[in-house]
Amino acid sequence: MSLMQRLAYFPAAFFGMTMGLGGLTLSVITLKNHQAWLFDQNWLAPVAVGLALITLTIFAGLLTLYGIKALKHPQAWVAELNHPVALFFVPTLTISGLLVSKILLEFDWMLASFWVWLFAAVLHLLLTLWVFYHWLHLEHFKIEQANPAWFIPIVGNIVVPLAGVAHASAEVNWFFFSVGLFFWPILFSILLYRIIFHPSLMPKLLPTLFIFIAPPAIGFVSYVTLTNHLQLNLFGMMLFSIALFMLLLMVASLPKFQKLPFALSWWAYTFPIAAFAMASLAMHRATLDEGYFWLAAITVALLALYCLKLLALTFRAMIKQKICQPDA
Repeated sequence: MSLMQRLAYFPAAFFGMTMGLGGLTLSVITLKNHQAWLFDQNWLAPVAVGLALITLTIFAGLLTLYGIKALKHPQAWVAELNHPVALFFVPTLTISGLLVSKILLEFDWMLASFWVWLFAAVLHLLLTLWVFYHWLHLEHFKIEQANPAWFIPIVGNIVVPLAGVAHASAEVNWFFFSVGLFFWPILFSILLYRIIFHPSLMPKLLPTLFIFIAPPAIGFVSYVTLTNHLQLNLFGMMLFSIALFMLLLMVASLPKFQKLPFALSWWAYTFPIAAFAMASLAMHRATLDEGYFWLAAITVALLALYCLKLLALTFRAMIKQKICQPDA
């Protein structure tokens, strides 16, 4: 099978890579801007620049390949947009764009950040509407097909304000935040019912359980961003506490994940962990408790090592042509 033929099977789930790397980059940038006892943040500046360049390069490459797929294999692209499982990974593209916009903003590339944010935010809204249209009007969904990837379109709405506060009105940002936060507990109830009372998730989808961490974690970060880092209140504390509980639950479940064969879905581990690291740093800023800082620092260090491992596994799978294959 030629490269052009294989592009028909290029999955949107590939953008989980740039979600993870984008989250790691923003975590390092945020860590660099904090001060703590016995911590010298100066060496993080070149690390942040390097990670930003890697993330932007990979995102541009993936976006180009996915664009070629849409142009050269429109039937495969449309099929992905209507698939009961693959559909929910398509918004990883727009979430990656929102994270890239925030990275550009951190480096004062205001104009580039604005256009990337506008493209990603509008497209993500359209994808969210497309997902809800399928839920409301189509009948091919079965409860066994429900999985934590259903959170992805919802999480994207919560991500919008991260860079959106610099590019749009408060009403626009609160609109996206409210949509995401409203539907998060509803979907959580559906997914918890599915996981408890129905057969287990397919092995390649088990890593998506980590997505349970993302809505409360990134929700807390967006909330403190929207409120200009005002004094921590009960609502913010609840969001962080739920994120911490979900992280502890996933850590307790690690033995279940260790035996899984590598798949692109492994990148689902990364963004939720990065979101928790950013939430911990937001807690440090709000409380000045250095325990939160070191929790974030350790989380970022472990995440960086894991991203290196995933990059190696992903490129090895690409070389062995195990990716971009039918049903891969």
